[in-house]
Amino acid sequence: MIEARYSISFQDYLRLMYQVAYRRWTYIIITILGAIQIPLIAVMFIIPELYNPNQLTSSFLLIVFAFMMPLFLYFRTKTYYFGNISFQQEIKATFSKDIMEFSGLKRNASLSWDRIQKVVETRDWLVFYQTRYFFNFAPKNAFKSPSDLDKLRKIVRSKAHIKARLKS
Repeated sequence: MIEARYSISFQDYLRLMYQVAYRRWTYIIITILGAIQIPLIAVMFIIPELYNPNQLTSSFLLIVFAFMMPLFLYFRTKTYYFGNISFQQEIKATFSKDIMEFSGLKRNASLSWDRIQKVVETRDWLVFYQTRYFFNFAPKNAFKSPSDLDKLRKIVRSKAHIKARLKS
């Protein structure tokens, strides 16, 4: 049995949500396109022959949309974090070969590994996806020792149906 105990600060949770969101191609593409539009608009004002009101309007809309996405993500994350008391309390995560359990004062979740589709390891987190948008997570620094983290990686790799993106 592998155990991790942790509580999540808002800053940690926000950083995780940005990492998860910006792994999706839509967030990346729209942000890049919005950033590209800024110098193009500047060129339109510098070289009057390139000025096109329709193109200028669509460029401004793309820029606004590209920079509103992270802002909306921030407010959505803030609302969810402060509206969910279980995030603000200590969480105990236990992992065995058959199940994983996440428990706190207000919430208990027991999941079979069969319900996990994908596990992604980032620099600071392990993210356990049940669906494309619903996941559980545990910070890597919450594990008692590096060997516990290695044992968990072995469990994940032993599950043939799980798509695993693990660091080591």
